[in-house]
Amino acid sequence: MTNMTNTDWIQFWLAIGTGVLAIISTITIVITLVQNHKLNIENSRAKIIFYIDYIRSNDKFFLTIKNFGNSIGKINYIKVNPKLDYKKIPMYKQKHPVITDAKNFVLAPNQKISSWFNFRNYPDKVFNIEISYDTINKTYVEKYKIDMNFIDTVENLYHSPIDCNDEIQALVWIEHQLSEISERIDK
Repeated sequence: MTNMTNTDWIQFWLAIGTGVLAIISTITIVITLVQNHKLNIENSRAKIIFYIDYIRSNDKFFLTIKNFGNSIGKINYIKVNPKLDYKKIPMYKQKHPVITDAKNFVLAPNQKISSWFNFRNYPDKVFNIEISYDTINKTYVEKYKIDMNFIDTVENLYHSPIDCNDEIQALVWIEHQLSEISERIDK
């Protein structure tokens, strides 16, 4: 058996240290690659949301489904609890399904579909939403709540033309209406 000199011991421990650092570097690279892959999928996937849009200028509500993501998405179902129903709208006679009853349809990136719905005297104001959709070989289920009670607060932020006492208030009202129209066009 040969005796190891100090130089041999230093070289031995340096070799061990180099091996440990190589293993740590490999693990770090693998973790980074996995995280980058997850981030790429998250940035590439569809992000589909159902929401209720309110347009102040004409006092109308729209049920809207939009894909805010970067990939195509297939909607499996949308559950709204309590269920939206045209029959609950006072004086509304037509009988047809609500947009949320549709299943198995596709939305392209940034595509949206909307359907008029009257919430003015609608009995329900708070809705639990569950939407399921497929994108990039994975199914996503989003759950959230929509509370329509905020509309009364939003309406109070702007004046109607009847409330305008002078030209300046009227110009502010016109500017708000043009901003809202511009916002709708940009979507």
